[in-house]
Amino acid sequence: MKSVIVSRLALSVVMVIGCYLSTAAQTTVRGMIIDDLGSSLPGATVMVKEQSGKGTITDLDGKFELKVESDTPFTLVVSYISFQPVERVVEPAQGEVVVVDVKLVPESFAIEEVVIQAKADKSKDYFMEKIKQRSATAIDYISKQTIKNTGDSDVSGAIKRVTGVSSVDGFITVRGLADRYNLSTIDGLRIPTLDPFTNNIDLDIFPTGLIDNLVITKTSNPQLPADWSGAFLSIETQDYPDKLNVSISTSFGYNEQASLQEIVSSEKSDTDWLGYDNGFRDIGDGVSTDLDGFPRFFQGYGSIYQQLVTLGLGDFLTDFGITSGTTIARGSDLHKLALVELGLLTYGQFSDAQAVDGAIQEFESLGGLQDQAFEELNQPLEEVGESFDNTWFVRRRTAPINYSQSVTIVNQVDLFGKPMGYLVGLRYYSRVRYDPNSRWGRSGVPVDFVLNSDTPVDTLLDNGDYDQIASRERNGWSALVKWSYKPSKNHSVSLMFMPNLLGENRARRFTGIAAADTDALLEGGDDQIYDESRQLVYQYHSQHRIPSLDLTISLDGSYTDGQKNTLDFKSIQYRQRTDIWEFDNAATPARIFRFLDEDLLDSRLLLERPVRMASGLKAQASAGVGYQWNERGFQQVFYRLNGVQNELLDSDPNNFGDVLTLDRFTINADNADLFYSLEGAADNSTDI
Repeated sequence: MKSVIVSRLALSVVMVIGCYLSTAAQTTVRGMIIDDLGSSLPGATVMVKEQSGKGTITDLDGKFELKVESDTPFTLVVSYISFQPVERVVEPAQGEVVVVDVKLVPESFAIEEVVIQAKADKSKDYFMEKIKQRSATAIDYISKQTIKNTGDSDVSGAIKRVTGVSSVDGFITVRGLADRYNLSTIDGLRIPTLDPFTNNIDLDIFPTGLIDNLVITKTSNPQLPADWSGAFLSIETQDYPDKLNVSISTSFGYNEQASLQEIVSSEKSDTDWLGYDNGFRDIGDGVSTDLDGFPRFFQGYGSIYQQLVTLGLGDFLTDFGITSGTTIARGSDLHKLALVELGLLTYGQFSDAQAVDGAIQEFESLGGLQDQAFEELNQPLEEVGESFDNTWFVRRRTAPINYSQSVTIVNQVDLFGKPMGYLVGLRYYSRVRYDPNSRWGRSGVPVDFVLNSDTPVDTLLDNGDYDQIASRERNGWSALVKWSYKPSKNHSVSLMFMPNLLGENRARRFTGIAAADTDALLEGGDDQIYDESRQLVYQYHSQHRIPSLDLTISLDGSYTDGQKNTLDFKSIQYRQRTDIWEFDNAATPARIFRFLDEDLLDSRLLLERPVRMASGLKAQASAGVGYQWNERGFQQVFYRLNGVQNELLDSDPNNFGDVLTLDRFTINADNADLFYSLEGAADNSTDI
């Protein structure tokens, strides 16, 4: 028992001695870290060099406390951002506190230049919202971010998302004001509307994949033109990002009324699917578009002078001083001389009345020289008739599904050490709309109102009620090529090229009863229109800042070469009486061609400089000048088909075209079955 107590006592002594030795080896280091001005440095690092991971940081007053277990001298390393590190050797003091105060001095060193560049993403809602907040005018917008969410494929569909804006057939109405009160632009610069009756652009031709934002300004601004009162629409084209981005999009659409259904349509050219006509619908080669140059029909053989000139006696008559203004009487001496020249009479028979009468009868006999002259006189008119294809009536075909394909490539690279961005985008689309069950009516005003406008109109007259089937087929493509370069931080320049091509074929067939025609069982008609539009838009934008003047100079310009042609607009009407179809004698079939060529230059120079008000508020002073030139050339040609009034048609409307075959335009003897006449031609060019 005694031995056990002794053993436990010895063990306790050893443990106490061990604890004493361990405590004796720990040194407490305290101190304060200051800079060369005597200010404390909170957050400075104090580390023990010989013991990895052993250290602390100074508190808010720059003070620290560190317990170090070491029997040998150790080194404290004190460091702080932008100051030279300091090392201090500390002698261990068992059970004592060692005070170490350190003063750090700033470190001087050179670092390489770091350039940070950032560019706002203009396609985001937050960017446009910031623009809206800062704008002094009332604006609305649709950003690319929103367009992606809604899935709209063209500007016409996207713009309807703006409150107070509606769109019909590509033209917008804002706050109830029709399209002629609104103005559409690209990047704030005007392009031709290709329509003499509106300020609006057909928005269907602009794909949303090539734009960033749609901005609508609803109140006036000194920097904007003044020829609008509803809204100023700016289609902002897509900007380039900071890195390479390739986007490919394909979409298909199915419309249960049109896609893969039999629709009413027209005969097409081989290039309709590309958005343009390859000449299939053009005016025939050699056919005049001028009233003076178009051949006319010589009813009743024409004059004797015309007959003789046609038979080759023009020089002979000229030698006698006979011109087109001279009337040659039948049986006159001049007539006899011509008959002698034609070999139908001799000089010895010149005074023989019987011989002269026989020569005239031979000249006028069936198949004789007069018939030959008649055919030759009207030969140009026959060539005109045969130059137009027999495409008067609508056709049926199966419509494809709607389709759209777009490709966009954007990137930013360095050129001479400066950022250069480029964008290349292309979009093709094909779309068909068809309505097999639509109706349309005609209305008019009473005769009393026409004769006396003071007579009130109680009700409009019902002039007809018609059923119709109608289709609209669109094929087109748009492209965007954009190049931007920033040679310095104070200068930037960009170039843009946007071609747009659109072909639209519209066809309809209608049948119904005209209220004014009580004898008619049915009236009907076929209309076919092909519109071909082309726009080539070239734009320049640059911005220059002069730091010494705190002045920013912006120079913008846009030139557009535009064309819109209505090719072979055909309108033909017929009616049914007692189960027999016939051409309507009150509506002569016609073929109409319209050609519009419009070029527009829009440019502006803007100077801006910030101004600090006495109140401390910031303002901006602006001054600028703009120039616009617009030239519009218009031509319309109206050809009328003669000889079909009241002519019977096939009982099946699908075979109506069989009665207008090209061989009916051949002029034989004294008969002219069908022929064209040029009823109207207009040619006008205007500088605006």
